[in-house]
Amino acid sequence: VLSFNKTYNWAVRVWESDPERLSAVEIGPSFTTMAHAAPALQFTLSPARPSRDEQVTLTDTTVVSGGATKTAWNWDFTGVDGVTLLSATNGSQVVAKFSTSGSKNVKLRVTDSDGFNCQKGANDDANDSLPNITIGRSIPLFREVLPR
Repeated sequence: VLSFNKTYNWAVRVWESDPERLSAVEIGPSFTTMAHAAPALQFTLSPARPSRDEQVTLTDTTVVSGGATKTAWNWDFTGVDGVTLLSATNGSQVVAKFSTSGSKNVKLRVTDSDGFNCQKGANDDANDSLPNITIGRSIPLFREVLPR
């Protein structure tokens, strides 16, 4: 396992069929690994189980490392049907309404102060850190009627 922010040297040694007989050595250039991990994307959804046409707030809770801070956000609703954005998509929070039910694949990209970034979609198959966004049916409106 390689460590972050460390320089490594490497070489390849080739032996012939006789393990005592070294036939070639190639020394490669050194390389340095990246300073720290890319942002670990996460966000919360409020309400947790939204209904159709209900205002939904998505809030970034991404974790950055190496002393970096979060500097940029991009919420991507491309291809999401029935969405109305109620706020800008370049902040740590976004507010939206969905007029259709079903699973919504909203993507989030977060960039840190060292320029590292990561993007994932809420409903991507290989993603366990972001909440699944499923919009349910609208809650019916009730009116109390007094008996006659």
